[in-house]
Amino acid sequence: MNTLLLGFGMRKDIDAAFNVFDDLTRYRLQPDINTFSFLMETLYIDTKERLGSSHYGPDDTEAVLGAVETVLSTMEELGIEPTGNFIYEHIRLLCVVGNLDDAKNLLDDAISNHTRVDLGSIVTIANAFIQVGDFEMARTVADLSVAAGCGETPFYLTKRISDTEQRSDASE
Repeated sequence: MNTLLLGFGMRKDIDAAFNVFDDLTRYRLQPDINTFSFLMETLYIDTKERLGSSHYGPDDTEAVLGAVETVLSTMEELGIEPTGNFIYEHIRLLCVVGNLDDAKNLLDDAISNHTRVDLGSIVTIANAFIQVGDFEMARTVADLSVAAGCGETPFYLTKRISDTEQRSDASE
């Protein structure tokens, strides 16, 4: 069922993906962390696709965030703890809808709770802050790679921050 769920997500058919999720109980199947990671990825893929549409608006963002809350509360009810991959998908979704502070807070919470964090989560948030021109916050996030257990801050990321900041300063 997880494979079906992800397949519908990759096809950008969020309704079908959530229908598969709803069918799990009908077939007496128990969702696992992968189920929820795939749901988050499905939400991300669908949202990213629709953001380019002229029909996407604040109500759509609220609907997406409502779906995220449903996923999170269901996980909590079932006692399923987030993994690094789930956190990555959650962060990508928060960043694509512009909730960068929430994404950073999620990262901070994961680090403080000693949950494994993928370097991709750090890069995603740092890149999102670069895109909005908040280079100081991008540096702060990039520097969390050590605390997250991902090793030294990647050179390519610090270089991207510096280069983009210099281009921004030169254009002003």
